[in-house]
Amino acid sequence: MAAGTLTFKMEEGDPHAPVSQAIESMRPLFEKKGLKLAFERSVEKRTAYFDTRRVEQVVSNLLNNALKYTPKGGKVSVAMSDVDYSGGQEYIKISVSDNGSGIPPGLRDKIFDRFKLMGSQEIREADGLGLGLPLSKFIVENLGGKIWAESEEGKGTTFHFTIPCFRKEALES
Repeated sequence: MAAGTLTFKMEEGDPHAPVSQAIESMRPLFEKKGLKLAFERSVEKRTAYFDTRRVEQVVSNLLNNALKYTPKGGKVSVAMSDVDYSGGQEYIKISVSDNGSGIPPGLRDKIFDRFKLMGSQEIREADGLGLGLPLSKFIVENLGGKIWAESEEGKGTTFHFTIPCFRKEALES
């Protein structure tokens, strides 16, 4: 994931759209596994400039992880909220929470490293190469946001990320 290998395209859109698209495209997999998938929106509907394709990709990666590590009958929630940091820049915060196995304390600082899969048998049996979280971090940081996780072993994990939502005037100046 060297710089320049991914393209980013800022375009006008509704921040709900890529999140909803990621959720709806993965919903059949959640239903097949017997998981509940909820979407909580506290962000007002509006138009902003951001990379819709990359936001959808990050949400899909986080949902894929939640699908892997949440046991049958579990619940995964996606939430959107507004964040206004000092300086007046508007951000949207998107969170994906599960009630899965959680991340062991010794591995929490490595989850965004490439090719890192967690160590338990349950986790080793999960599909993947360990690239989803590093790719998500790369995307979010290149969009001007931040990504982090909160986890409690045996209770689940919440991944949060923020993305700036620029107005057209800000991009033209």
